[in-house]
Amino acid sequence: MSIDDVPMTPLEKRWTLLLILGILAIAVGLIILLWTGMSVTIYVIFTGVLALIGGISELLILGEFKDIRVARPVIMIILGILMIVIPFIMAEVSAIIFAIFFVLFGVALLFGFSDPDKIQVLSGRILGFIMIVVGILIIVFPKQAVEIMAIIFGVMLIIIGLASVITAVQIRRALSY
Repeated sequence: MSIDDVPMTPLEKRWTLLLILGILAIAVGLIILLWTGMSVTIYVIFTGVLALIGGISELLILGEFKDIRVARPVIMIILGILMIVIPFIMAEVSAIIFAIFFVLFGVALLFGFSDPDKIQVLSGRILGFIMIVVGILIIVFPKQAVEIMAIIFGVMLIIIGLASVITAVQIRRALSY
């Protein structure tokens, strides 16, 4: 059986797209790492614009403003405006909200296990404790937490981009044989 007999997946047919997306991911990851603060600001403002557009669109689609369905688009509009006007503060507020959920889930894991399987109980409690500690650290240091999350995201993009480029090159080589 030759390589011509093996059916190609859509991804294999579009190896150039995978290559371009990989290079783009690497570039964005590097930009995030080089200009972390600016990247977070741009991300928050962009998210704010999307929330604002989404909220306005949803209000226009509803047409009537008489019931509770108006709450979500109004909240989206308010959050969108806040994200555009005060992006640094909104990034930190988002980190604090994330941290609160982290602490709540950590508490649930720490005290929620009653299974007789001791390994599962122990691992759940350890994970719960770690989540509580991380959540508290984010609450105490929200600015640094946002920057660390951006750096982690940048590194992940670079890794994903490198994997995509390597995969695209391997697909191209396999197709040329």
